[in-house]
Order: sequence, then C-alpha cells, then structure tokens
Amino acid sequence: MNKFVIATVSVFLAWSFLDFIVHGLLLAGSYADTASLWRPQPEMKLGLISLTTLASAAGFSAIYKFLVNSGSQRTGIIYGLLFAMATGVAAGPGVYAVMPVPMGLGLAWMAAVFVEGLLGGLIVAGITGIGEHDD
Repeated sequence: MNKFVIATVSVFLAWSFLDFIVHGLLLAGSYADTASLWRPQPEMKLGLISLTTLASAAGFSAIYKFLVNSGSQRTGIIYGLLFAMATGVAAGPGVYAVMPVPMGLGLAWMAAVFVEGLLGGLIVAGITGIGEHDD
C-alpha cells in the first residue's frame, strides 16, 4: 500500500476518533441545549459524515503529498495548523455568523479543527518521511 493511502486512512481514523470524542462526548450537552437546530439522532446521516471525513482526509493528505517538499515533524505541524486556520475559522465563527448557535459552540468547533489539523499534519509528515514521497 502506498504512503498516500496509508496517510489518508490514518488521518481519517484519527479525525473520526476525535470527532467522536468532541461531538459525541464533550459537546453532547451543547447539542442537547440546541436540539432544535439538528436532525434527531435517528435521522443523522452517519454514512455521509464518514464519507465527508474520508474525502477531507484524502484532500488533506493529497495537498501534503503534492505541495510539501519536507516530511519533517515541524513541517507537518505548520501544515496542519495552517490548514486548520483556513478551515477552522469557517467551521466555527463562520457558522456562528449564520446560525443561531452559541459562540462557545463555534469556538469549540474551531478548536477541534485546530487539534485535528495538528494531529493530521503530524500523521502525514510521519508517514511520508523526509523527501520520501510516493507517486
């Protein structure tokens, strides 16, 4: 299996685990308090959530593979944090701007994206290795 596939699957699994911790456990009370904004649990599209997480992990890994020339952990951290900055602000405060969610929930989403970006960057850098990009 090539490094891109391994990185994509690894990032997908890490992000899915973190999503369970963040959304399923840590933010469960906030979601209960704002239940009128969400689908009821039986109507949640869990397959679609997994598919979008997989697509995001593949895109994240592909950007690193094709545009980053270093496999160092430092580069992975910087990449992950920059990716998180680009996506986390939209996922948190950006959603708060258009939906009646509490600001604290938006900030929690943004923080979660930063943790996921940092972890994803470390994963792709660790799997890729310095200058060892697969084709």
